[in-house]
Amino acid sequence: MSDNSIDVYSPYRERLAELVAERDRINFSVVALQEELNELNLRAEEARLAAERHAQKISTIRGGQRYIDIKKEIAALSTLLSGKKAS
Repeated sequence: MSDNSIDVYSPYRERLAELVAERDRINFSVVALQEELNELNLRAEEARLAAERHAQKISTIRGGQRYIDIKKEIAALSTLLSGKKAS
């Protein structure tokens, strides 16, 4: 290719540069919102983990599977004693 030849890719390079510049402007315009969103997501994850720890404590205090078995047996006996047929 000589120095006088036409660069057929020039329009594509120009368009790419325009698009990259627009993308960068858009990203810059949302930096503060993105940082706030990141902080909110972090707090939400911390809250989810705290809730999970509390749920585990409750389950441990209740006795885990034993508590579920008690509830099932209560339901079965209540149904039996009420005279209703179990479904």
